[in-house]
Amino acid sequence: MLLSCAVALVVLSVQEGVESLLQAVVRLLTSDDINMVTCAAGILSNLTCNNQYNKVIVCQVGGIEALVRTILQAGSRDEITEPSVLIRALAAVSYFPSHVSFIL
Repeated sequence: MLLSCAVALVVLSVQEGVESLLQAVVRLLTSDDINMVTCAAGILSNLTCNNQYNKVIVCQVGGIEALVRTILQAGSRDEITEPSVLIRALAAVSYFPSHVSFIL
């Protein structure tokens, strides 16, 4: 599964740029496969950490709403083995230092 994810990310990243990659990863948050959701949240966290451009793109494609919805739906489900990855992803996406200004 990890290899399939990695190959998919490589293909997406060279097709149309990071915008389509980020949009595809946000869509993965709606998957019924909890492992896919966890991987998608981790990817969003990594790609938005210290990267203001990627944060803006994720915000524009509904990433914050998708992460919040995913966290709320997860609740206390036992299959969510790492709920903290969802929280970390939301924090990484939504944190903008005070010196950064942008228009959404």
